[in-house]
Amino acid sequence: MRALQQRPDQLAVSPSARPRALCLIQAFAAAATARGHQVDLPDDGPGVCITITGHPFVLQLREEHDTADVLPDEDELAQRPVYAWQRFQPERWRLPSGRLVLELDDPRYRFGSRTGRWADRTRWRLNDRLDDRLADALAEAEIRAALTQQAEDAAVEAAATRQRDWEQAMADAHEQYTQAHLTRALDRQLQRSVMVIWGRWPVLRWCGRLRKGWPSWLRLWCCTGI
Repeated sequence: MRALQQRPDQLAVSPSARPRALCLIQAFAAAATARGHQVDLPDDGPGVCITITGHPFVLQLREEHDTADVLPDEDELAQRPVYAWQRFQPERWRLPSGRLVLELDDPRYRFGSRTGRWADRTRWRLNDRLDDRLADALAEAEIRAALTQQAEDAAVEAAATRQRDWEQAMADAHEQYTQAHLTRALDRQLQRSVMVIWGRWPVLRWCGRLRKGWPSWLRLWCCTGI
């Protein structure tokens, strides 16, 4: 976690909460590494990136803020021209509360029913139940990695099924086209044969009457149409 100490902007916390935040992140990185996962800093954005079976997840540690009405202090008043009758309206400020939040930042599960957020409470803080919260965060990350892998496998299988269906449809279409082409060719050949026979029929009948007195080769020609 030396990189986090050199890049404090990776932790969205105030300077007063930074030591506790570093301890939480260090404990999470040690637990994840002990379970065989890879922990790095993300390319952009705060937090740390944990990679489980090739699927990266970003764990963000941030600080909650409270809103408060703030009036100008004495130094600000000294720099302004103030009149006795003048009144100042308080400004609405967002102030760091010291309450830390661990959150798995994953838009695929942002609006789902899965728990991906663990925060300080009124009676206890994350550090007080560190082992339980880290175990919950790691278990949730591993479940999401398994769900992501299942979704990817299902997508690959669906793509393979679509490819097989397409190839089978193309083969069936080719077979139907070939059969239709052969059928049309046979129909045309049959029509030509019928027309030829129909055109020679009167000649064949006339030859049949006279073939008794004809030579054998002539009778053969009349019968076969050669």
